[in-house]
Amino acid sequence: MSDLADLLSQLNASLSDHIGLLPMLLLTILALLLLPLSQVRSFQRGLGVFALLGLGVATALVYEMFAFPHLGFGTFERRLDESYFGGAMVVNAWSLFFSAIFLVVALLVCLASLSEVKRHEPHQGEYYALLLLATVGMLVVASANDLFLLFIGIEIASVSTFALTAWRKKDALSSEAAIKFFLIGGLSAALLLYGISWVYGATGSVQLGQIAAAAPHTTHPEALTLGALLMIAGFGFKFAAVPFHGWAPDVYTGAPTTISAFLAAGSKKMAVVAALKVFVIGFGTVAATVHWQLIFGVLAILTMTVGNVVALWQTDIKRMLAYSSIGQAGYILIAVAVATPDAIAAGLYHSLTHALMKGGAFLLVGGLAAAGVGYKIADWEGLGRRSPGMALAATLLLLGLAGIPPTGGFFSKFFIFATAVAAGDWFLWLAVIGLLNSALSLYYYAKVIRAIYKRPAKAGAKHVHVPLPYAAAVILATIGVLATFFFANLGFGLASEAAESLLTLTSLR
Repeated sequence: MSDLADLLSQLNASLSDHIGLLPMLLLTILALLLLPLSQVRSFQRGLGVFALLGLGVATALVYEMFAFPHLGFGTFERRLDESYFGGAMVVNAWSLFFSAIFLVVALLVCLASLSEVKRHEPHQGEYYALLLLATVGMLVVASANDLFLLFIGIEIASVSTFALTAWRKKDALSSEAAIKFFLIGGLSAALLLYGISWVYGATGSVQLGQIAAAAPHTTHPEALTLGALLMIAGFGFKFAAVPFHGWAPDVYTGAPTTISAFLAAGSKKMAVVAALKVFVIGFGTVAATVHWQLIFGVLAILTMTVGNVVALWQTDIKRMLAYSSIGQAGYILIAVAVATPDAIAAGLYHSLTHALMKGGAFLLVGGLAAAGVGYKIADWEGLGRRSPGMALAATLLLLGLAGIPPTGGFFSKFFIFATAVAAGDWFLWLAVIGLLNSALSLYYYAKVIRAIYKRPAKAGAKHVHVPLPYAAAVILATIGVLATFFFANLGFGLASEAAESLLTLTSLR
């Protein structure tokens, strides 16, 4: 018995020392277990629930590490600023904040997938395993402090989502979307890896802190600048920033709607994590030389303007949300360009609210489609009478994307624009252009709301019954959008703590 007690004690100590890795390890093990379990007939109906429970446990582990003392009921010892693999991976408030976002998005998508992926369908195990592995890749990116580990995390997530995009193999649009996504993903990976090689050649390191220390003294500044430009282009594809955005509308339209939600709400935030880490930490000491803040500012203007202007002319709701997502990316790029502590915190808070708003909006579209409502805006006419609950959720989610209270989108946009104004100089113009674009976006969001409430339903239209898993996911997302408004101080406080933990990794404080 003493030997067993010693073994359990050693196991507990080992888990305590590596608790920061447990969410990733847990999801990886569950993903591998889903594949053999999918071959057992008695388990086939519960694969989605199994994956959902695993994501719930992983989310609880993130809570245990952060403990959220701001909420007043944190009872666990906080486990922050732990490093692994020689500093290549760091678990701190920054990584946990984004890990929470990724896991919440994955939970909502997995919940809705209980309806999207029917119980009698084959290959359910592969679907949920890929969803978990994509989430693992995002968690790796959130904690990575090394360019190669960052690249590996991005590719784990990307390869998994390539396959998920093509899930409906007999759907021509889904197959086309997957091919485009794969080709663009391969190009962006090549640009990232090539950029990393130039940065390594100029600084002799791939760890972000060491790059920051070596960058001002490099004897090859042109190599460092070229590496930075290549990495900006690589992140631009992942971020769907203009002019690297061409793939996004087709992929979001052709992919299963649950995966469109996962890409827009989760994958795009992964690019935010990577870009902020690399440039604020790694290139923060040479910002004046590389001019990456100016480049991100120009990208922000182009991305906001093109995304919102093109969204005006869309009649397909998924395509409109896709271009809207491009426009929303421009607002976060403002925070990347300004790069002050408050701006970074504002970018993080908008990442949270956008994940809930955009994820909820895409899942709403999927739920209505499952209930027989088409993807055209005209198909939503009279929805206020046919499904009052979903109509209200749609209104709140769209108002949030437009930045109208009482939704978290109001405060998150306000924080971004306010920090740009406070930074002064040319950043003021970013705030002005952002405000104009936000006002422009209200037009096409209002067009959908008008169709929901002002136009009568088509003759013969029946009451809409959204499947329960979809409805539950949409309701949870909508509650989150409201909560981020009424508890904005709490949310921004957590985002500020996360931003501060990022800045402690560099001399820029």
